[in-house]
Amino acid sequence: MKHIVNTEGPRAIFKGLGPNIIGVAPSRAIYFCTYSQVKSWCNQRITPDTPYVHIISSACGGFISCTLTNPIWFIKTRMQLDKR
Repeated sequence: MKHIVNTEGPRAIFKGLGPNIIGVAPSRAIYFCTYSQVKSWCNQRITPDTPYVHIISSACGGFISCTLTNPIWFIKTRMQLDKR
């Protein structure tokens, strides 16, 4: 950490923080919305509230969330690696 502050300045510690903060809220919102919708759908079609329902719901939520917010995380990584 000391090396980073000495070579790049104290602001370097916070590189990419903006997109990270901006990305977390939509990512969680998309995840929980998808999880809830898929869980409701699964509960109507298979035995309600079984581990399968939760696994399917969380997998779908994670997949959709990661897919839709990937550009935000890409920008964050590029900002963190930028030396300017």
